[in-house]
Amino acid sequence: MRKIFLLIFCFIYMLGFLNLKAKTFTDKTQAIQEIPKAKINLEEAINISLERSPRLKAAEAQLAIGKANVITAKSRINPNLVSDNGLAEKTYRLGIEKTLELGSKRSKRIELAENNKKQIESEVSLLKLNLRTEVRQTYTALYVLQEKYKCFQNIIESTEKLLDIAVKREKSGATANLDTLQVEMVNLKAKNELENIGSQLIQAQNKLNAFFNQDLRTVLELENPNKLSIINTEAAQIGVTEQSPFTAAPIDDGIDTLINTALTKRPEMKINLNKQTGSVTELELAKANRIPNLSITLGPDLVLNNSGNNSTGIFIIGNMQLPLLYQGQGQIQAAKAKNTQFAKEKEDLINQISLEVSNAYNMLNANNAKLKRFETELNPKADIINEKSLRCFEEGKCPVFIPISAKQSLIDTRINYLNAIADYQNSISDLERALGDNHEK
Repeated sequence: MRKIFLLIFCFIYMLGFLNLKAKTFTDKTQAIQEIPKAKINLEEAINISLERSPRLKAAEAQLAIGKANVITAKSRINPNLVSDNGLAEKTYRLGIEKTLELGSKRSKRIELAENNKKQIESEVSLLKLNLRTEVRQTYTALYVLQEKYKCFQNIIESTEKLLDIAVKREKSGATANLDTLQVEMVNLKAKNELENIGSQLIQAQNKLNAFFNQDLRTVLELENPNKLSIINTEAAQIGVTEQSPFTAAPIDDGIDTLINTALTKRPEMKINLNKQTGSVTELELAKANRIPNLSITLGPDLVLNNSGNNSTGIFIIGNMQLPLLYQGQGQIQAAKAKNTQFAKEKEDLINQISLEVSNAYNMLNANNAKLKRFETELNPKADIINEKSLRCFEEGKCPVFIPISAKQSLIDTRINYLNAIADYQNSISDLERALGDNHEK
C-alpha cells in the first residue's frame, strides 16, 4: 500500500513539475513575442540615434584624449638633482639642474595640441552629419516600405472583391472565364509583391533599430517624414493616407548663397583648415627645435682643506648643445610638404562641395515638383479612373480589362508616389549633407 501511495505522489509531483516548466517556457516565449511598439517621427529618430549611437560615443571619447594631449603639451621639464663629490679634493656639491626650453617650443607644442583637439571636434561634427543623413534615408526607406506593404494589402482586398464580381458574372454567363483569370493574375502578383516587400521591410526595420542601439525586433511605427495630412478616402483605400506641405527644405535661397554657406559650415573644410594650421605650427616647431635648450645647475659648494680652513660657496654650471649635426631638416621639409598637400586638397574640396550643393539643390527642386504633381494631379485622377471603371464593370457596361487596367494604373501611381516621397526626403538629406547642416547650435 505504501508503494502505491509513493508512486501516486511521485506521479503528481512530476505532473506539477512539467506544468511549471511548460508555464516558464510559455512565459519566456510571450516575453520574446511581446515586443514594445514605438511611434516616432523623423526628427525624434535622428535625435535618438545621436544620443545612442556607439559609433558617435566612441568618436566623442576621442575629445577627452585631445584635451589630455593639451595638458601633456603644457607640462614642463622636471628639474634634476645633481651631486658632484670628489674624495681626492674633498669637494662636495649638491645642486638643482633646470633645463630652459628656448625658441618657444612649449608654446608651439600647446598650439599644435589645441589644433589637434579642434580637428577631433570637426571630425565628430562630420560623423554627426553623416549619421543624420543615414538615419533620414533609413527612416524614409522603412516608412515607404511600410506604406507599400499596406498598399498591397489593400490591393489584394480590392482585387478579391473584383474577383467575386467577376466570378458571379461568369456564373451568370455575362463574362468569360478569361476575365476571371485576368483578375486572379492581378491578385496573385500583388501577393507575391507583398511577400517581397515584407522581407525588405524586416531588413529596413533592423537597420533603423541598429541606429537606435536597441533590440532589432522592436516594431517601429513611423510618422510620414513629410508630416503629411489626411487626404481623400479613395487614396486611403489603397494605403496612402497623407499629403506633403512641401516645407521641409530651404529651396528659395540662391545657389551661390548656398555654396558660400556650405564652404563655411562643412566639417571637411574645418578639418582641412585645422590640418593647414597644424602643418604651419609643425613647421614653426621644427624650426624652434633647431635652437638648443639651456641647462643651468645651481647649488652649494663645500671644499674641505687639510689645514682646517674649509671654504663654502655656490656653484653655477651652464650647459648648451652645439647644433652642429642636427638641423631638423627632415621635419621642416615634411611640414612644408604637408602644408602644400592640404592647400591642394582645399581646392579640390571647394570644387567638390560646389558640385554637391548644385546637384542637391537642383534635385530637391525637381523632386519637390514631382511630389506636388502626384498629390495635386496624378493621385486624384487615378482614384477617379479606378472608381469609374469599377462601377462600369459592375453595371456590365465595359469588359474586365478596363477596371484591371485602371487598378494597375492606380497601383503604379501609388507606388511611384511613395517612391517620390523617398526621393524627396533623400534630396533633403543630400542638401543638408552638402550644406554641412547638422543642426548644431
